[in-house]
Amino acid sequence: HFSWHVASFYPDENRLNRLLDEISLKIKPFTVRTAGIGIFFQPRLVVYLPVVKTSTLIKVHEMLWEQLSDLAEEPLAYYAPEFWIPHITLVYEELTSPRLSCALARLAERPLDWEIQVNNLALIGQSGNEPGGICLQHTLRGEPDEI
Repeated sequence: HFSWHVASFYPDENRLNRLLDEISLKIKPFTVRTAGIGIFFQPRLVVYLPVVKTSTLIKVHEMLWEQLSDLAEEPLAYYAPEFWIPHITLVYEELTSPRLSCALARLAERPLDWEIQVNNLALIGQSGNEPGGICLQHTLRGEPDEI
């Protein structure tokens, strides 16, 4: 997965569910590509695959950011369109500087130019440091002339 929008809380889950359903009717499935390897250094080390920004990806993100922010408490600016770096996290838990070189060496042996079909929107809920789980999911059902 990659994240479009992150917030501390979405207080009205029913309204959020309806909004995601409406949005999913406006977006047809589309393809994204990854390119290379990226590293975030702060606040912790993260190794990721950058997702190439296309006009479709940018349009969808801007629409989602605008509409979801109205329903969210404390949306994280890190995911706002002007700061967003779409990515797929590969390694982050307990990644230290010495382990980073080992992770990169192992990844260098693998093909990382992926093509991924984006065909749904999902809300992933998470408490603390526990792994998140899917709370809501909507299949993209837009018509060919839509986004």
